[in-house]
Amino acid sequence: MSKALEYQRRTGFPKEHDYFWRQYAFPQEIRTYDLPEIALPSWEPSVPSVASDTFLSALCASLYGLMGTTAIRDGPSGRTIYEKEHYAVPSSGGLHPCSLFLGLNIDGRQGIYYYHQHRHVLQKVQEGDFAVPLEEATFRRGLCRERPVVLFLTALFPRTVLKYGFRSYRYLNHDVGHLLGNLRFASEQLGYRYRILQQFDDRSMAGLLGLERRREEVFAVVPLESPIPVVAQGGAFHATVHPDSYNDFDALVRKNFPNYPYPEIALIKEAVDQDRLHDPFTRETATITKAEEGKIDFPAALRKRKSATSFVVGETISKETFFAILATLRREATDACGGMVSLFLLVHGVEGLDRGLYEYELSSRKLSLIRRGDFRDLGRSLAYGQNLGGGGACCVIWTAPLAEAVRACGDRAIRYAYQESGMLGQQLYLSCAHNGVGISGIGAYLDGELLRFLGLPEGHAVLYLMGIGRSAPDDVRYRERELLKEGRWVEEQEIVEKGYANFAP
Repeated sequence: MSKALEYQRRTGFPKEHDYFWRQYAFPQEIRTYDLPEIALPSWEPSVPSVASDTFLSALCASLYGLMGTTAIRDGPSGRTIYEKEHYAVPSSGGLHPCSLFLGLNIDGRQGIYYYHQHRHVLQKVQEGDFAVPLEEATFRRGLCRERPVVLFLTALFPRTVLKYGFRSYRYLNHDVGHLLGNLRFASEQLGYRYRILQQFDDRSMAGLLGLERRREEVFAVVPLESPIPVVAQGGAFHATVHPDSYNDFDALVRKNFPNYPYPEIALIKEAVDQDRLHDPFTRETATITKAEEGKIDFPAALRKRKSATSFVVGETISKETFFAILATLRREATDACGGMVSLFLLVHGVEGLDRGLYEYELSSRKLSLIRRGDFRDLGRSLAYGQNLGGGGACCVIWTAPLAEAVRACGDRAIRYAYQESGMLGQQLYLSCAHNGVGISGIGAYLDGELLRFLGLPEGHAVLYLMGIGRSAPDDVRYRERELLKEGRWVEEQEIVEKGYANFAP
């Protein structure tokens, strides 16, 4: 058995698994660099239009569209819900392990930069021309040559391991996929083209960015193929002195997870690192979307985007809204392995559609009923009792023939599969925000039970679940979290149905 398939098997949840419900995120890691910074223009009051802005303004809009801070929401009594900001992309458990580095090949600004999303600045990591080592790391294919901007998407292992342990590698790739999913709409807004690279030498790429591979890896590289308009003037360079506020995640990991690094994660990291360049492989070509399909107000959707934490049972959505959400989905072409992800839906409450299990073909936009029935309770059970799996209008199930992909692309195919499900999932997130419908990713599910229910043969994998429905009010979930901290756990839907005021201390 390949190492990728072995990892998938070993990280499937059994029914009796004690899921990580009650662990919370630690503060974000703060990086410090001694080189000068670039202060980016403000994105307020809206995402800038490329037609009227300088290079830095356009770049600022692109960064904001990928992983900007979009809102700070207040909860009951004026307190901030979850005491954190909201971002342009979701993340498993609200952990946000991903970071964004940029390679700028512009006169006067050549070098590698780190995007500090909270302070909205570019911190210079290294100065000078990086073209030669980047060309070597991408196997001398010329895909990054003479590109004015190259994006590097990384993920920090310890941050996700603190909560999700051995299953973390799945979620890291989801989060990278979410960032890549935003590229489509950001590029349409700003008028540039891009190419997603997933084949590169991991060790060389980490060395280029100065990463410690035990803690952090590069998961995707994106050269912008059509330059963002470059104008001579722009933001000023200035030096900033940072306080010593580095969070020692290694110490936190050792304290909470003495068995880290998990053998499962070491297994898959070794496997994907050994694979080298292969011919692009796809089971289905990139989806071509008609002009009138899949259009959303991207800046507005970014500001509305958030993960629903519970759905109101019994609330339905219209068939028109349902199909408008699905019409946004489009496969993205990469240099590696794509077109492998399939989409199933457990429809619980869509007006005009029978309840049951459906399959949706992205290329033909065809929705087919496979099995009629009320699967709301089953949806909750398969998602570890979460209301998100059975309490909404539908539950989305992303799958892939992982064994077939591994035969074609090697063990690195597991990275491609989870990133593709994240890309498509992010498109659903923004489409739901645009259409006023709640959505949330679901990373905790019973792998084996789902495969048996779907009737998929051996070698297939369930990659991701997502719930879609009418969101419960924020104050309900906020009160639920307070009860959880107090050790007074109450089932989500009980709070939704009765109102959190009835659970006051």
